[in-house]
Amino acid sequence: MAREIAKAYEPQRIEPRWADFWVKEELFKADPHAPGPVFSIVIPPPNVTGSLHIGRTTPYICPALIMQVSPRNVSS
Repeated sequence: MAREIAKAYEPQRIEPRWADFWVKEELFKADPHAPGPVFSIVIPPPNVTGSLHIGRTTPYICPALIMQVSPRNVSS
C-alpha cells in the first residue's frame, strides 16, 4: 500500500526525531585523540534570500562529496 507524502515539509514533525538521534549518537562530537590525520571543512550557513532552485544546493553538495572522498585519500 502506497504511503501519502505530505504536500509541504513539516519540520515540527520531523526535526525533533533527528535532533534527538544526532545527540544520542554523538554525531557532532569529534575525538581529538582519534588516530589518523585531522580533516575539516568550512561550509557557510545557507543564505536564502530569493526563490529556491537547484543552484542553491551546489555549494552544499560539493563539500559533502569532498567529505565522502577526501579523508580516505588525504596525505600530509
